[in-house]
Amino acid sequence: MSLPADEAPHDVPIEWWYFNGFLTDEAGNDYNFHYVVFQGAEMDFGVPNLVRVTFGDPGEGRHDQAQRIVFTQAQPVPPSVDLDSGGWLMRGDGNGNYELAFDLNGTAVELSVTSTQEAVLHYKGTGLTDFGDDSWAYYYSYTRQTITGTIEDAMGRRPVSGVSWYDHQWGVLDNQLIGWDWFGLNFDDGSDLMITVLSDLNTGTLIARYGTFASPEGGTVHLDADDLSVDATRTWTSGATDVTYPVVWDVTVDSVKLDIEVAALQEYAEFEAEVSYWEGAVLATGTRDGRYISGQGFAELVGYDPKQADPNFNALPVP
Repeated sequence: MSLPADEAPHDVPIEWWYFNGFLTDEAGNDYNFHYVVFQGAEMDFGVPNLVRVTFGDPGEGRHDQAQRIVFTQAQPVPPSVDLDSGGWLMRGDGNGNYELAFDLNGTAVELSVTSTQEAVLHYKGTGLTDFGDDSWAYYYSYTRQTITGTIEDAMGRRPVSGVSWYDHQWGVLDNQLIGWDWFGLNFDDGSDLMITVLSDLNTGTLIARYGTFASPEGGTVHLDADDLSVDATRTWTSGATDVTYPVVWDVTVDSVKLDIEVAALQEYAEFEAEVSYWEGAVLATGTRDGRYISGQGFAELVGYDPKQADPNFNALPVP
């Protein structure tokens, strides 16, 4: 992997650029969002892009979702993600800075995102994850970014600020039926944690469990399966799809002496689609090296919808 060159799109079956974030307005109202562009391989009639966004307003009990499928024409390779469709914008400059815009259910959001740290290359620091059966992906993150921008809704237009997390992945992941539990967490001491647990949905066996801990001082610790424990302690069942997801977990990371509980901020955070999954804000509390620690972040749970194991459905949420 070579950055910033690999910020740009790649000629692979699946690639995605992903943001989640937390926003606060001047009145102290809190919001959260996730925003992702999945890009597929070029077809005769263009490059397919599946764009999905959710917007959470815990104070009002809202968790809205929307998606678009957009076909773009092949063009000179941009320095980063570059998609503008009817006011939905995700554009990077190749140096860790981004413009985001979307609107749904009467709420319009415009954001400028700046990465405040160097990119973190996951999986032993190489960025290359190998899942066997010719399935692989490159993966890096900007784990902590600053956000400024505006929200406009029934209360008017007002400034917001906050923090976000950015993931970029690309590769070949359609050779296996894969499910995953993913966590991206920012802690109040300045540290960040990514955990991925990958499973084979055909056999129920573990494919990989790995993570990355980024310290406030700038160093990283790459975590393997023996170092990590992720145990679900409570579940929630969707009234819309009847799919059951975990929503509270006990998480331990032995090498950095981290012992936390992670809990959904809003249990209803299912993205209802042909194959549904759970994508929502979470809060973390516990101890690191015996001292109290708290944080926030997002969890993504894919593979819980039984339809995903149907051979007529694709294992990934792509066009």
